[in-house]
Amino acid sequence: CWCVWVLVEILEARMEEILQVVNKKICGSGYRNRINAGMVITGGTALLANVVDMAEQVFDMPVRVSFPRGVGGRIEDVESPRCTTAVGLVLYGCNDKEIVPVEHDGVVSRLRSFLKNII
Repeated sequence: CWCVWVLVEILEARMEEILQVVNKKICGSGYRNRINAGMVITGGTALLANVVDMAEQVFDMPVRVSFPRGVGGRIEDVESPRCTTAVGLVLYGCNDKEIVPVEHDGVVSRLRSFLKNII
């Protein structure tokens, strides 16, 4: 079907555009010369066909696809590039960070505080 080819053309053009923007940001950051081992692509986009080849051309360095590793449980469910963000957020949320309650100055918060002091 010709519509599939049109969609592929659009996706390839947008992907190349995104990679070029990322490359520009990396070059502008001053870190470009510090990337010695290549780039890693992850997330659902990493599953697109030919994305590694395209990224290698744009970044002019080796590129590979990766996924979450070392996560317990149903490994086959999370060992995919598409799960990277979700796994990362869960791991970040599970860190031993102190949870600080947010203070609200609203009427409800003041009323709650008042009632707690009475009881």
